Amino acid sequence: MGINRPMSRNNEEDYKGSCLLNNCSDEEEEEAILAELKEHANDFEPVAEALKRQEVSRECLKIRGLRREFGAKVAVDNSNVTIYNGQIFALLGHNGAGKTTTISMLTGLI
Repeated sequence: MGINRPMSRNNEEDYKGSCLLNNCSDEEEEEAILAELKEHANDFEPVAEALKRQEVSRECLKIRGLRREFGAKVAVDNSNVTIYNGQIFALLGHNGAGKTTTISMLTGLI
């Protein structure tokens, strides 16, 4: 079922991340991305150089600090997700973990 909609970017500026707010140059944005990757290098499995280049060139979907509340209930709290072009992506979690809410937010359904 679901709704079949083409993916689109309504406004290119919305997808430029934190440097949009801070008026960073592309070079400063690249430095910030590389610094973030180095900061969290031991938290996750290593990211291949080709995938790191996708982050720098903004060819991947990178979400930071995703949050959704329904009244007093927090469904998604400070979620960080990076989805690379050409990679298989899966969200795993128990019932009520926020998987459907996360995907619904990423696709614009909520």
